Amino acid sequence: MYSKCGDIANAVQIFEASPRRDLFTWTSIICGLAMHGHGKKALCYFSEMNESQVSPDEVTMVGVLSSCAHAGLIEQGRRYFQSMEKVFGLVPKIEHYGCVVDLLGRMGCLKEAYDLIMGMPMEANDIIWGSFLSACRVHNNVELGEVAARRLLELDPRDPWG
Repeated sequence: MYSKCGDIANAVQIFEASPRRDLFTWTSIICGLAMHGHGKKALCYFSEMNESQVSPDEVTMVGVLSSCAHAGLIEQGRRYFQSMEKVFGLVPKIEHYGCVVDLLGRMGCLKEAYDLIMGMPMEANDIIWGSFLSACRVHNNVELGEVAARRLLELDPRDPWG
């Protein structure tokens, strides 16, 4: 609760004082830190979580991938995304793909982000295309930006702003 409200110091203090750490407490601290721009610290806790033999779930992995995106940790983000199925037996969902598209887009890897979107086992939604369009704008890639804009219009032709 403290981390959701932005009180990271108290959230960490309560977590550290907690005698029993389960999936819920680990995920709460990881996602709370990720949400408030403390990506590297969140990933440190994820490492500790793994060392303590607690397996992540889909929510934990959203926090981990989001941490990588906000901290600009592209190689770690790629590794964690690949480890979802191979190591943890978790099938990536659209939220996980969205985090990786965001990560790649922030880092200017637009072709890789586009290829990921096109290779997704599900249809990309407006959030993913909007994130990709924003990255195209930031990195001045008009060609891929036009593709993203067209896809957004296809998803909701009544919303000219995506």
